[in-house]
Amino acid sequence: MKFINRTEEVRYLKEAAKLSKNKLFTVSITGLRRVGKTRLILELLSKDDLYFFVNKDKESTSLLQEYADILKTRKILTELEVLTDWDAFFRILLEHG
Repeated sequence: MKFINRTEEVRYLKEAAKLSKNKLFTVSITGLRRVGKTRLILELLSKDDLYFFVNKDKESTSLLQEYADILKTRKILTELEVLTDWDAFFRILLEHG
């Protein structure tokens, strides 16, 4: 599938990524269903970037475990480290960001 007509959005997100190297901040991407929000994000990520998908139907503990597994695969967490709560998850992200 071809990725088209997102020049302005791509420019904005690349600028945000560049600026976030100096100061961490958040970008919110919203829109109707099936308009390409996830595809836009995935197009901009490099192989070294982290991407966490939120499934509203998953329980919080399952989602946290899934994210911990991603962090272990990327060697951000060791195999022996455990994420006990969301505070620990965000602390790890901020420390390794």
